[in-house]
Parts: sequence; structure tokens; C-alpha cells
Amino acid sequence: MSAAEGAGIPVLDDVDIQKALFIPDGDERIGLQLSMAPCGTFTIASRIGADSEEPWAQHVSGIGRRDPHVQAPPPTDLDALRASL
Repeated sequence: MSAAEGAGIPVLDDVDIQKALFIPDGDERIGLQLSMAPCGTFTIASRIGADSEEPWAQHVSGIGRRDPHVQAPPPTDLDALRASL
């Protein structure tokens, strides 16, 4: 979803969560992969061990696009949020 694709707020459609991603305890690293096709479809996958030869486990898939009709939310006042906590 590059700027060349037009104005609008990025939105996700048809999101399918297939498998939870559990973060292991300790120092073991996780390889995380976000793949997005030119048509807007995307997947998020992981594998234990950043340099592993294990297959990627897919967690989420969906479609990303820009919607010119969606308004951006107002900026969050972080100081006010911190004060309220």
C-alpha cells in the first residue's frame, strides 16, 4: 500500500487468524515474516529460530487496501493518557 496507490487510510479486510503466535521464554529468537502481494493480499508467518530451516507457520492472512472514505482518528494526547492511568 504505497503512497502511489492513492489517498486514504490503510484498512484490513477479510482478516483470517489461523494460529496464535506464542513467544518462547528465554533467549530463543523468532523469525517473523510479513508478505504482501501487489494485489493487497498479505500473510504473517513465523518460525522458531531466526536462522532456522524449519517451514514458516502462517498465523494471519487478509487483504490490505486504502479507503478514502475512512477518517483518520485524532492524535492521542499521550500525556493525558499517562495521567489517567
